[in-house]
Amino acid sequence: MAGLVAHRFPARSLDWRLAFFLCLGGETLHQFLVLTLSQPFPTAVAVVKVIALPMIVFNSIGAAFLVQALNMQMAYRQARNRDLARQILSIANQTLAHLRAGLTETSARATAAIIMREAGVPAVAVTSGETILAHLGVAEDHHLAGGEVRTMATLKVIENGESVYVRNKADICCSEPGCPLTEAIIVPLRKGEAIMGCLKLYGTARRPLDETLFELAKG
Repeated sequence: MAGLVAHRFPARSLDWRLAFFLCLGGETLHQFLVLTLSQPFPTAVAVVKVIALPMIVFNSIGAAFLVQALNMQMAYRQARNRDLARQILSIANQTLAHLRAGLTETSARATAAIIMREAGVPAVAVTSGETILAHLGVAEDHHLAGGEVRTMATLKVIENGESVYVRNKADICCSEPGCPLTEAIIVPLRKGEAIMGCLKLYGTARRPLDETLFELAKG
């Protein structure tokens, strides 16, 4: 029944009022069927007297709450997606001028600064091939521009072009014992079909990354 109503009224398929009255009707029909199909009839009447009111009322209220919760979740997801799209567009607009001339240490540093400010992550790095062009933020005292890329995940991204979310500190492959970087998001930087380098967002134990930042980086 719910499927038929959703098909007939698609715009109202997540309306809590509709869910309430639909469940109200369904439970009322349920009690009617119990009365008509159960034997002996006096026993059916006694059972319905006990269960009818709580089942009709509480199930209907529960259905309405469930649908409203789904509505709130969808609204939150849509708002988050809009914010994510605006953030991606803002970063793209700001970095375009720097990257138009190519991927150099200067353009990489400017790009990293913009992304770190917009995304609010602890550190951002940009690499070209097997060389670090820029690293800003946490751990920039030993993740130095001009150094060699040591993270195997970065080399794999350059090789296969697939973004990765590194959640294991050991996989960052930093030789500095006290390095605070604990996770990384690594995405390829493309020019046409060619992979020019990688963009890396870093997280720490106190400021971890999340899936939203992963989608932002891929965008």
